Amino acid sequence: MINLFGKSWRGIKIFGKASRISGFTLIELLSATVIAGIIVSSLLAFLVSILKQDQIQEAKAQTQDEVQAALDFIANDLKEAIYIYDADGVERSSTDTPSGIRDQIPDISTSTTRPGIPILVFWKRSLIDRNEAFSLNNPNFPTCHSNPSDNGVACRRVRSFEFGDANGSDVYVLSLVGYYLRTNRLQNGANSASMQIDRWEVRDGIKSTCTAGQGTTESTLPTECQPANRPPGSAPIVRARSGTNSNNQPIYDNYWVPPQPNFQRFSLEGIGSFRDKLNRYRSISGSTGFAKDFNNRTQVLLDYVDDTFYKTIQDNGVVDTNDVVIVPVRPNIAAPANPNNFVRDNPDCANPSIGVGRYPENGVVDGQFAIATQRIPSTFTASTTLGTATNASSFYVCVNSVQNIARVWIRGNGEARIRPLRGQRQANLINPPSDSLLATSSIRAAGRTSINASPNN
Repeated sequence: MINLFGKSWRGIKIFGKASRISGFTLIELLSATVIAGIIVSSLLAFLVSILKQDQIQEAKAQTQDEVQAALDFIANDLKEAIYIYDADGVERSSTDTPSGIRDQIPDISTSTTRPGIPILVFWKRSLIDRNEAFSLNNPNFPTCHSNPSDNGVACRRVRSFEFGDANGSDVYVLSLVGYYLRTNRLQNGANSASMQIDRWEVRDGIKSTCTAGQGTTESTLPTECQPANRPPGSAPIVRARSGTNSNNQPIYDNYWVPPQPNFQRFSLEGIGSFRDKLNRYRSISGSTGFAKDFNNRTQVLLDYVDDTFYKTIQDNGVVDTNDVVIVPVRPNIAAPANPNNFVRDNPDCANPSIGVGRYPENGVVDGQFAIATQRIPSTFTASTTLGTATNASSFYVCVNSVQNIARVWIRGNGEARIRPLRGQRQANLINPPSDSLLATSSIRAAGRTSINASPNN
C-alpha cells in the first residue's frame, strides 16, 4: 500500500480520488495483433496483385509494341523487294528438282549454341546514302567512320567516288536478305526464355563507271580504268567477281567498292521463268562461305518471340478453345507434279482475307497451274526439345512469289519478360501459356521494285 497525505490506499490518491492502474491484457494484445496482421496481409496481397497485374499489362503492351514495330520494319524492307522466295525456294537445295537456295544461304540449323531456320528470304535494292563512307582498301565492304573525306583513299564518301567533287548521289545495290527464327542469344544458351528473329543481309558492291574489260576473264585492271588514265581525284577501282553466266563461267566487273564475301548476282540467262532463274541462284561457294561471316552481318530484330511447343492441333483448321495458340494458315498441299512448275500450294495463303491472295484467283494461266501461294515453314515439328526453332509456330509467312507479295505473322510472349529462364516457365512450355501474355500480329507487304530500277544494278 501507498501512504499519501496520512492515509493508506491500495490505489493512488490524486486530487482527492483514488485511481487504479489498468491496461490491455495479453489476450487482447494478441487478438489485436492477429486482426492487424490479417488487415495488413490483405492490403499487401491486394497491393501485390495490383503490382503483378501492372507488370503483366506492361509486359504485354511492350511485347505488342515491339512485335508491331518489327512487322513495320519488315514491311518497309519488303517494299524494296525484287523477288520473295516461297517455300520451294527456301526449303529446297540446289540438288533438288525443282531446285532451291537452302544450301546457298547460311545454314544454322545445327548450331550448338543458337540453332535457327530461315523463314523469309528475298532479293531487294538497298540504299546507300551518298554521305556514307567506306574503306576502299578493305574487300569486306565495311563502313568507315574514321576521318571520312571526299578525296581520301582510305576512307571516302560515296558522293565523291567519281571525281572527288562531292556531287555524286545516293546509290542502290542488290542485296540478299534473310530473316531467321533463332534461340535467344541474350540469355544462357539452352536456358533462354524465348526465341529471337535475326536479320541477315549480304550485298553487292558499288560498281565503277569504268566498264572497260568486263567479261569472263579475271585480268588485271584495264588500262582505261587505271589511276593514271582516270580524272584527278577519282577513287581507286578494283576488279571483282559479280556473277555467273549461263555457261557457269564467272563474270568480273570493275568496282569502287567490291561485293561482300561470297556474294554474286543472280543470273537471268537461260530458259525458265523469273522464278525458276531466281531459284537457281548460286553463291560463289554456297552457304559455307556465308556462314563464315554470318554473325558479322546479322542483327537482332526482335526478342521475346514465343517459344511455346507446337502441337498439330494449332493449324489443323479447327478452332480449339482449349488451345490459345492458333495458326490460321494450314500446311501446304501437293500441286500437279511438274518439275518446271509449283509443287505445293496453300488455299489459306491464297485467301486474301487470311493470306496474300492471288490473281487469277484459281492460279491457272493458259491451262496450267502457274501461280501458287505457299506457307513458310511448310510444316512445324511437334516436339518438346528445347531451343529448336522448328518446334515453334511463332514466326511464319505466306508468299506469292509470282506477284511478289508476302504476309508475315509474329507471335510474342510477354511471359519471357517476367520469367527470364525456361525453368521458371517450364509448365507453360508444355501447356499453352496464358493468352493475356501473347501478342500476335500480321502484316501484308508487296515488293514495288523492278530489276532495272537502278543503273548500278
